[in-house]
Amino acid sequence: YALSPQEIDYIKKRAKNSKIRFQTMGIDDFYFSPMKKEAARKKLGWPLDKKIVVNLGRMTHIKGIKYLIDAMKELPEVDLKVIGYGPQLEEFKEYTKSKKIKNVEFLGAIFGKNKLPYLSAADAFILPSSREGASVSVMEALARNVPIVTTDIAGMPLMIKDEKEGYVVPQRNSSEIAKAVKKIL
Repeated sequence: YALSPQEIDYIKKRAKNSKIRFQTMGIDDFYFSPMKKEAARKKLGWPLDKKIVVNLGRMTHIKGIKYLIDAMKELPEVDLKVIGYGPQLEEFKEYTKSKKIKNVEFLGAIFGKNKLPYLSAADAFILPSSREGASVSVMEALARNVPIVTTDIAGMPLMIKDEKEGYVVPQRNSSEIAKAVKKIL
């Protein structure tokens, strides 16, 4: 099984006689339970009148976190909440501090149902990966009816149709991330 058309092409080149099928991951039913943005923000202590975007995932370079942090320089009126952990977490925190970017907050690891208020409270979900299959975190955000900004890699354009569920931007491009966030907000 492959998670994207690119993976299917790759496998076909390596194993020409293989029977390859496309399959995505799935998410639990509880992600579809409604929660109003206002209720989620009150629960989290987030302001109701502030634009807030969320990123959720492993803190590694392939997730495009530095490009997202750089995009936040172009979005001073927007706060970014970064949820996740991983080998580059401290590096990303230091990078944010070195660039004197004040509108980025790292919240650490949050799992399962505990993610629901964070996704529901967001004005947009941003995943600027340079490598991805069919992102579970994007599925979770879509289930919460949150607009998405993601990159044009692997299965992402299959999940997100421009101007419908959000925007698909070129990978490794902070300016395009910022432009897409502005369109949503």
